[in-house]
Amino acid sequence: IKSAYTQIYSGKDVAKKLKEDTGGDFRTVLMTLLEKKPDSSGVNTDLATDDAKKLFEAGEGKKGTDKAVFVEIFTTRNYQQLQATFDAYKNLAKKRYSRLHHRSNKG
Repeated sequence: IKSAYTQIYSGKDVAKKLKEDTGGDFRTVLMTLLEKKPDSSGVNTDLATDDAKKLFEAGEGKKGTDKAVFVEIFTTRNYQQLQATFDAYKNLAKKRYSRLHHRSNKG
């Protein structure tokens, strides 16, 4: 990305431009994507399950969110790995919701 940007925009620095034109969490994600090379291997189902648990615990599993967990996972996993993670997340959230719903409906 860096070299293509530099060629297209006559030697300008994409990182500098992103820092100038963005802010907050969006800047963090963009800068992380710019600096890291996402994993290009296949799908690891154990990793998908672990990542789903981390995402759940960083978001729905507590008050507030741990944004660093989201940035790390979303910027370092390949597309197929993320799809597997989202599937594992759906299963995890459904199970947790089902247990919670079952408990709350008991008299």
